[in-house]
Amino acid sequence: MIEPERPAYDLTPQSLVWDVGSYRGDFSVGILEKFGCHVMAFDPMPAYYESTVKREVKRGFLEVHAFGLADRTYDREISLAGDRTSTHVLAATLPGYTPGPAIPCHFRDVVEFMDARTVGRVGLAKINIEGDEYALLRRLLDSGYIGRFGHLQVQFHTFVPDFGELYREIAEGLKPTHVLSWRKPWVWESWSRRPE
Repeated sequence: MIEPERPAYDLTPQSLVWDVGSYRGDFSVGILEKFGCHVMAFDPMPAYYESTVKREVKRGFLEVHAFGLADRTYDREISLAGDRTSTHVLAATLPGYTPGPAIPCHFRDVVEFMDARTVGRVGLAKINIEGDEYALLRRLLDSGYIGRFGHLQVQFHTFVPDFGELYREIAEGLKPTHVLSWRKPWVWESWSRRPE
């Protein structure tokens, strides 16, 4: 289910939207149904990639990638664990965590991906990557590419060591280019690009 405020963005059919951590593709399809734009969905888990690929799309264009976006390019095995699938070992301590088999997964450096695809502006990036959001956003901030994003909707997670300090650093880093639009602490929050 998508909360009402989540797809409430100033997107058009010409907008590019990223669904980073697409899981089963619900957010991607919801955005496509509302705006009919171009959505790039990213998920390193083969099962979730396949699930998103199979989604029926009536409007817009859905482009699905079988890798995650990260602060660097690398490969690693991750235990399949539903919507709690994470690269972070502390995720396994959460209530209800039931690990499945370890699956080989691929991650690509977000900056290298943007350069390779000549990505100029992303209208909205939804980021729900189970703890890796801190490193991804730090990479975008350090590269200066954060300014290419109109809206950032992020789920920050608390099972990452020093998550509070990491969050404060990211929030301070975003303030020169973005303003906090709304926040449900440690659930979802949205940042919007400041007028240029």
